[in-house]
Amino acid sequence: MKAKKLIFISVIGLTVVVLVGILFINDGLGYDYIHEVPNGDIEKRYDTLLNLYQARVNVVNWIIACIGGLLTFLAFYVQFDYNNRQKEDIEQERFENKLFHLLDVYRTICNDTLIENVGKGKVAYHYMFYEYKAIYNIIKKNQAIYSQINFNAEEANGASEDSTLNYIAFTYFINGVTVDKIESSISDAIFPVSAKVILRDTLLRLQDKSERAQVGGWHEGPSYLKDYSNRRIKYFDGHRLRFVPYIKYISLILEFIEGNVDVEKRKSALQFLSKEQTDHELGLIYAHEGYLRYPQNNSNEEDLWQSLCEDIDKSIAPRIKYDSGEFIS
Repeated sequence: MKAKKLIFISVIGLTVVVLVGILFINDGLGYDYIHEVPNGDIEKRYDTLLNLYQARVNVVNWIIACIGGLLTFLAFYVQFDYNNRQKEDIEQERFENKLFHLLDVYRTICNDTLIENVGKGKVAYHYMFYEYKAIYNIIKKNQAIYSQINFNAEEANGASEDSTLNYIAFTYFINGVTVDKIESSISDAIFPVSAKVILRDTLLRLQDKSERAQVGGWHEGPSYLKDYSNRRIKYFDGHRLRFVPYIKYISLILEFIEGNVDVEKRKSALQFLSKEQTDHELGLIYAHEGYLRYPQNNSNEEDLWQSLCEDIDKSIAPRIKYDSGEFIS
């Protein structure tokens, strides 16, 4: 586009120069000028006129030389611009080929994710999201647990209530629960041991009921997981082995995009990834980012993770994002 504008402006300029040059010469050779010269001074005036004419011819020759130089410059510029655009096209093609290869590997990782008695692929991430949400719901709705959370603890560093609940829920989601272990990665100042014991025992009871369920048996199940009741799924067993490799590979893709395209092109490149993901995957990613940034997870800084999560369907985003205010019904 720039080359076309430059050529257009140059052609207009050259046209004006040529027209002015022609008028300039014609004015210098005007018949009336010679005819009006007095008879006594014809020879002297005529020599002067010839010298003037020659000077004007030299000026025109100089203009023609400039025109030739300008046209040569334009030819080289057009070739230079074409080579640059061709180079950019090749780099863009290489970037897209590498990105699509990364997306192929992402699909393989996603499709190979298996949860026993749940399923494989996208359904596994659907289940994981609702297991995380079930834990969040239990923490918020069980007063024996919720009432012991110290949202104003120094370690919380002023984080919002939703952020603290997400941090606790995602910790249990990723690590799971076991009979002989009390979660120790969460500060006791925020979530005291007595609350951890209640939550652990509550999750273990639900886990045991689920594993023992027979067809036609246990129909209750925790909120948000009732679609998965009677399948003998081991609830709350932790998803570190599944989710961490997945999220690390997403991080690799985002780093590749950030390091190879400018800010203007990142959004379109990011959509190649986000359109592959379900809203429940994006919800898990959103919760994971809040978990990693806690307690400084109220930052307004824009990054690719936030941009990725913006692709969550607006109609269901309040039920997907933990800090929407409508996450738990």
